[in-house]
Parts: sequence; C-alpha cells; structure tokens
Amino acid sequence: MTTAPPRPPGRTAGFVLPVVWVASVLYAAAWLDRGWVPHDEGVLGQAAERVLAGELPHRGFVEPYTGGLSLLHAGAFAVLGVRLLSLRIVMLVAFAATVPAIYYVARRFLGAWGAGLAVLLAVAWSVPNYPAAVPSWYNLFLAILGAAALLRFTEMPQRRWLLAAGLAGGLSFLVKVPGLYFIAAGLLFLVFLEQEGAVTTSNRTPSRTSVYRVVLVVSLLLFVAALLALVAARPGVRTLVHFVLPGAILAGLLLWRELRLCGPSPARFAASLRLIAPFLTGAAVPVVVFLVPYALQGAVGDLVHGVFVRPATRLTFAAMEPPSVWLSLFATAPLVLFLASGSHSGRWPPWLQGVTLLGMLGVLDSAAGDSPAYQVVWQSVRFLVPAVVAGGAAALARGVAPPDRAPLFLLIALTAMVALVQFPFSAPVYFLYVAPFAILAIAALLNSGAAADRFPSLSAAGFYLAFAILFVNGSSLYRMGQAFVPADASVALALPRAGIRVPAADAEKYLHVSRLVEAHAAGRYIYATPDCPEIYFLTGRSNPFPTLFEFLESGPPDAARVLAALESREVRVVVVNRRPEFSARVDAVLMAALESIFPDSSAAGSFVVRWRS
Repeated sequence: MTTAPPRPPGRTAGFVLPVVWVASVLYAAAWLDRGWVPHDEGVLGQAAERVLAGELPHRGFVEPYTGGLSLLHAGAFAVLGVRLLSLRIVMLVAFAATVPAIYYVARRFLGAWGAGLAVLLAVAWSVPNYPAAVPSWYNLFLAILGAAALLRFTEMPQRRWLLAAGLAGGLSFLVKVPGLYFIAAGLLFLVFLEQEGAVTTSNRTPSRTSVYRVVLVVSLLLFVAALLALVAARPGVRTLVHFVLPGAILAGLLLWRELRLCGPSPARFAASLRLIAPFLTGAAVPVVVFLVPYALQGAVGDLVHGVFVRPATRLTFAAMEPPSVWLSLFATAPLVLFLASGSHSGRWPPWLQGVTLLGMLGVLDSAAGDSPAYQVVWQSVRFLVPAVVAGGAAALARGVAPPDRAPLFLLIALTAMVALVQFPFSAPVYFLYVAPFAILAIAALLNSGAAADRFPSLSAAGFYLAFAILFVNGSSLYRMGQAFVPADASVALALPRAGIRVPAADAEKYLHVSRLVEAHAAGRYIYATPDCPEIYFLTGRSNPFPTLFEFLESGPPDAARVLAALESREVRVVVVNRRPEFSARVDAVLMAALESIFPDSSAAGSFVVRWRS
C-alpha cells in the first residue's frame, strides 16, 4: 500500500479552519429552531421519552429506526429538558464535531482556502436546510468521521484508525440501518487497499487463478446482487441508475484491477484480513454492547424483527422515485463539462471569465419562485452521484498518481454508498444527506488531474454556495427542488415541549389541540391516530399502544382491540388525523365507534378532537 503524508500546513492553514469552523456552527445555529415536519419531531420525541421511562426500543414500542438514537435523545431530555429544541442542540454539537473532519478530508486534496470553501459548500447544502435531529444527519456525521479515519490510515497505516472507522460505522448502524452503507463502502475501500499492495508486490506479472481471487470475484458479484435485491421492490430505470449503477461501477473497477493488475499470492488472504479484521471489530463493539439488554430480556428476536423486517413496509407507504435520468443528465452535463474544462484547456481569458460570472449572476437573479433556472440548477446536482462515481472510476482506470489513488477511491465509494440513504424516499431533502460527500468526491476527482485553471471549479463552488444560501436554506421542504418557496417559521410554538418556530397555521392548530386535550383528558393517556405521534409528545400525554406510525404495523388497527385498550386505560380524549401522510385513514368501523363513545368534538385544522365526559 502506498501511503501519502498529510498536506503540509501553509501560513494560512491554522487560520482558515477556526474561522470556517466558527462560521459554520454559527450559521447552522441560526437555523436551529426553524421549521419542522410534525410527525418527524413526534417520533423522535415520543421514542426518547419512552426510553427515558424505561422502555426498550422494539421491545416496549415500535421503534422506526435501530434504537441507538432514541437512547441518545433520552439522555438529551434528562440533561437539557424534555423539549424538541434539546434534541436539536445535541445534533448541533454532533455537527460541530464533524466540521473539522470535513476540512481534514478536503485538505487532503485542496489548499487551505479551497478546503475552507469546500466546508462552507458542504455546510450550506446540509444541516441548515432541515435542522431537525433526524437519524440521517447522524448517519452523515458518522460517515464523515469514519472517512477521516480511513483517510488518516492511508497517511499513517496504524490499526487504530481502522478501529476508529469501524466504530463510526457500528454507531451509525445503531442510529439507522443505512449505517451499513458506510460499512460496505469501507470494505470496498479496504479491498482497494489490499489490491494496491498486490500491484506493488506483483510488478504486474501475468495472473493465474487463485483461491483469493475466486473469493473476491464472488464477493463483488454478491455485492451487486445485494444492491439489486435492495431495490427489487421498486424496480425501474431511475432506481437502477441512481442506486445500483454507482455500486456496480465500483465493483467493476475492482474486478478490472484484480484481473489486469494484481498477481496471485498466498499472502493476500492474510493481508486482506489485517485490514478488514480491525475495521469489522470496531463496527462490532458498539453493536454487541447495544445487544446486551436485549439478550438479558430475551428480546434479541424483537430487535432483529424491528430493525430488518418491519421497515420493509416503508417501501409501500413511504416511497418516492428519484428524478428522471434524462432530465438530470441533461441538467448535469453542462456542470460536468464546465468543471472538466479546468483540466483539459488552458487558462480562461479574463473576458470569458467575466462573461461566465455575469451569466451565473443572471441565473441566480432569475432563480426565484418556480422558474426554470431554479429547477435546472436543482436537477444538475441530483445526478452528481452517478456522474462523479463514473468519472472517478474512469480516472482510476486510466491512471492516477499512487498517493491520490486510494483517497479518490475512498471518496467515490462513500458517495455511492451513502447515496443509498435516498432509497426508497428520494425527496430532494434526502439529497442533502449525501451532498457533502458528492462535494468532497468532486474535489478529489478534480485534484486527480493536472488542473490548468482553477477558475471553473472555484466559480462553480461559489455559484452553488450562493444558490444554497439564497434558494435552498430556508425553503419549504415540500416544494424543495420544484420551486423556491420560503418556509414559514414565523411563530414560536408556545408549548413547553417545543422551543422551535413553526408556520403560523401549525402553531394555531397544535395550540388548539393541546388546550382541548388539557381541558378534557382525565388521566395520562389519550389516543391520537393515524401518524400523529407529535400529539402525544406536545401534549405530554402517553400513548396506550406501542405504535408510533400505524403503517409500521402488519395491518389496520383492530377496532375491538383498540376500544378495549381505550376502556382499560380510561381514555377520555381521542385525536383523529384526517390527512395522514403515510397510513390509511381510520376505517369506518373504528371511526363510527369512536364517534359513538366520544360524542363531543372540535376541529383543529387537519385534526378532530373528540372527548367524553
């Protein structure tokens, strides 16, 4: 394996990181209390509160994720108080710890100022757009920290860095299953590193079949098969191009290297094991610790079912296709050609630079609302993952200087795998969980060639930074990618458990519901359905059922079971969500029974609050 020393610090290196770090954290903090998706906040809050009360995720209640984040959030409530802002504060701390890692990775490919610009670009396209403490942010943070550890291993090949990277992967999995995608990327990278050693020692001698080669080829084919199986429930050209093709390109590159460059050696199994074992050990440690309380309670089966089986229902109820391949390709091609021009042409003359900058300003000036300019710019970033992975693989196949080969592969592998977080719900907001890796991968790819002119890359970075600040930050999540509509976060939600600003209509609605619940509920339990866990959390009342989202159950609620539970808990108030986002509406039989038992009612936006004396 060829190692590369860290880029030597320049005069400005010690100045840039602190400035960028402080600016990034302050900018993210400025958005911290803005905006929400009510059911997201409700799930996070209710799950944490139930853990704080002693319940075990997947055992005591239907945890939508792995469960580790609920433990962290329970700790946040214990220390900072039971309110939504407490969860966001913890997320901001995690984000702050990640910013230096972004800079460290970018610094491997760029100068101090370029790395600082990359950090600002990554920040603008991430947390400020949706500052809720959702698990996908933690998946991203831990993947970045893991990437920094793996990159550090290429500079200082000590096993502790592989252990640290594996630990980040294990913790990410405990937050949400897509943490496994980072682990998959790490394994692909370690295969690449082992091949680097095999290339060096073999001197490209003609190869012959070996057991190691057979195992590797079969493993890579199984990897591609696993990607196909992942998307099998929602097949289509869009899904294959966005989520299978990048991984298949990586596998194809590794196969090509194996067959063309690497010679057989009985020592390759041992060399591979020396890389993979510390990484997987690091990943296993937090998972084993997490399993202990489940093993003590005989609930490992509940955990496995909740983590790997139950989420399959999301493919039916919570799914959105990625954007059109041809539309995205059409929008992305000019950006790719523009960036490539810096490596394949001479310096841009000043007049052409001026015209280009004026054109960019014109696009920004016309990007408000639902203009074509806004939509084209958004679409130009949605296809970056397949584009940068294909470009990186092509560069590696053509030949990249040894110190840059492994870092480039690492970044394109992470981009390809982390992008799977967008499946099956490929809303534009989910691209934000991938954008920082796409930015870093582009930096690595551009650095792999001899740049004749930095103007294209610097001007493009400035343009997309300005676009993010002007037309992405603070935009409505429900219109993002379609039109720039500023999000309404004009009113502080005046409830003790909130601490955030929301649309005026939401504030009025939830205040009205809370007052009705407070006026008519006689005990700790109410019943709110379907898909409105925020009602329980914001009113401070308990859920009589283990369900947080009804669509995660195997079928619609059984009316007799529901009514019996309400009677045994002496429930006096029910809240019916007339416009659930995922689950079906309350069925006619149960609705009729609720109307009979709880005759009094009052509407509050999309909710109907019913009660009995």
